[in-house]
Amino acid sequence: KLKTLLEERFPGCAVELESANANRIGGSIVWSGFDGMAQIDRQNLLWSALREGLSEEDSRVLTLIITLSPAEVAAMAEC
Repeated sequence: KLKTLLEERFPGCAVELESANANRIGGSIVWSGFDGMAQIDRQNLLWSALREGLSEEDSRVLTLIITLSPAEVAAMAEC
């Protein structure tokens, strides 16, 4: 449900999710729309989509979801 929501809200993104603890979900989203955007603005955009698309109960299981641009991922791969 979460992956589908993110893929619909951020077209062309790459989503990786994993279970962080027994009942927690975290991960990352890589999307070209984040290019040039401040991290706080990315997180605001992400959490706005999550609040609109998930119930409060579903949202409680979420932990950190990192927001990255493709250029940032490429730069990290070079290290």
